[in-house]
Amino acid sequence: MLRISLLGELEVWRDRERLELPPSRKTRALLAYLLLAPRPPRREQLCAFLWDVPDDPRGALRWSLSKLRPLLDEPGRKRLVSAGETVGILTMDMEVDLLSARRLAASGLESAETDALERAARLFRGEFLEDVDLPACPDFQSWRAAEREEARGLEARILTELVGRLSGNPVEALPFARQLARAAPYDAVGHVELIRLLNATGRHAEALTQYEISCRLLDELGEGGSAEVRAAWMQGTGRRSDQQAAPPPAAAPLAPPPAEPIDFLVPPTPRVPEGRPSIVVLPFENLSGDPGKDYLADGIVEEITSALSRVHDFFVIARMSANAFRDSRPDVRMVAEQLGVRYVLEGSVRIAEPRLRIAAQLVDAEDRRCLWAETHEGVLTDMFEFQDELARKVVGALSPSIRAAEIAKARRKRPENLRSYDLVLRAYPHLWAHRKQDNLVAIDLLEQAMAADPGYCLAAALAAWSHAQQIVYLWSDDEAADARRGRECVAQAELLVEDDPTALVAIGAAITLLHGDLEVALGYVERALALDPNHAWGWMRSGFLHAYRGDHEVAIEHFRLAMRLSPMDPFRFNSFIGMATSYFTAGRYTEAADWVRKAMRERPGMTWAYRFCATSLAMAGDVPRAREAIEALLRERPDLTVSKVAAALPSLPEDMLRNYLHGLRLAGLPE
Repeated sequence: MLRISLLGELEVWRDRERLELPPSRKTRALLAYLLLAPRPPRREQLCAFLWDVPDDPRGALRWSLSKLRPLLDEPGRKRLVSAGETVGILTMDMEVDLLSARRLAASGLESAETDALERAARLFRGEFLEDVDLPACPDFQSWRAAEREEARGLEARILTELVGRLSGNPVEALPFARQLARAAPYDAVGHVELIRLLNATGRHAEALTQYEISCRLLDELGEGGSAEVRAAWMQGTGRRSDQQAAPPPAAAPLAPPPAEPIDFLVPPTPRVPEGRPSIVVLPFENLSGDPGKDYLADGIVEEITSALSRVHDFFVIARMSANAFRDSRPDVRMVAEQLGVRYVLEGSVRIAEPRLRIAAQLVDAEDRRCLWAETHEGVLTDMFEFQDELARKVVGALSPSIRAAEIAKARRKRPENLRSYDLVLRAYPHLWAHRKQDNLVAIDLLEQAMAADPGYCLAAALAAWSHAQQIVYLWSDDEAADARRGRECVAQAELLVEDDPTALVAIGAAITLLHGDLEVALGYVERALALDPNHAWGWMRSGFLHAYRGDHEVAIEHFRLAMRLSPMDPFRFNSFIGMATSYFTAGRYTEAADWVRKAMRERPGMTWAYRFCATSLAMAGDVPRAREAIEALLRERPDLTVSKVAAALPSLPEDMLRNYLHGLRLAGLPE
């Protein structure tokens, strides 16, 4: 049996063997197009679709078909056929995931068996043609976008029917409700069902987090539906709809959830995609001497695995695969080899009621080095809240630890062996350094990454942000050129971005600084946080946007969350600047100056911050110290004026910019 997956990465399977695809992206695009074409297309149509005239499109098409024929045809069974000027693929004796889902929908979802709906739901492993991108072929890109949108709608319809069928069994329905909320993030139905099922299975802390995210998404994007979400939360907690939402008391722990369903296309050994660090969370050891407490360790591992899975930068092995090592304590290198991962998180749980202690460590399996280790203590009565908080802390600590290890690995590679991913990794420390010379190095590395792979969205998004910083932080020697290149990178990243939270946040940051369009920027940041609620930089940028909009309390809450999620973040000083921004927009200038000074202590050499320090002190009435800050600033930028500062800050709202510039005038900055 030949099976082809178009949802997620393009894959072809013959029985249990995964076949090697042609390396050419256009050949893989041709395969997908022929599989879904309603009727065999003509050769001239295919040539115009994928190849430019100077490329000898007829010859390129013949070459691609020659690569597909051995992949599809078998002895006595010809699937790739041509008749004169038309070319097509016979799919009658094949399983193509998207076609299977469409056939089920065409026959009527209401009349379909529940098992058939479950199988169809599991087909949606990712976006349509996740790894096939051809920016130079606009017709193909438009077709892929239309097919992707239709696939999302189909997935949402199947899941809506399925979750409704399983609503009486919350444990079975929950994973499909999670999938529905991801598939249709701006539809209240999925959010309502997910919150209801989280409460029904005792995951009250997660239900509260989901409630807050859902309300923000539906209200701030103008989609409505937050009243239904609120009603679902209140119903799940036994509260009236006119009461204030708050976390409910901890419920009795549930038994561990069932293992995740196996997709029919998943091979026996997990295959890790190239370009992302990979990690497995092993079952935590129960040191309490009571096997009846195993469920507590399992619940903690479930929460950590789930939280890590929402971090797009990592590839996380499913808990089902990790459970194979439950009854043994194998060497981490052996685990890594069997699962195909680089990093292993292992730990233990010790319970002495009412307290429990959890120890965890992150190991680089390649050389068995411990990269990070911590111990956390909590109280059993707060088990669900403790699990949720622990998962956030672990993810916040692991993100910079893994990133640092990956950067170190990239630095050890010879320059001629660097890929786009490695170039971006090398750029990160220079981005975090937040200094003019480092930012220029980052721009150079990111431009190299874009040249090596024009379809690499993260490189384009970070490059846009880097160019924007040149202007805002007074580093640019040619502001017009930096602004022009930054906007070009924004446009390129917007065309490419899909579900990468870091890229979405970077686009939002660049749009904020280059265009000053706070609503569009917030839309990108909210998309990122819906995909990864643990994204510290996303919460930081959300804080800035809310501060600029005058939502001071929300902004401060988001900055504090960013700092709590990633306490070791090398960019944490920017959250301090964000706190200062929040207090400045609230008219609390003394506190704003305190936070700016705290940021400057955290990041010495950040001379542009004298600008913010000066205006905050001046607005607070401390003009002598404000003048000292201006003198320090002018020693670095003797040509700086109030008008140049105004031109560098298009993102500030009118009221804040007026006060900001007034403070600089009071501090003595020339007009």
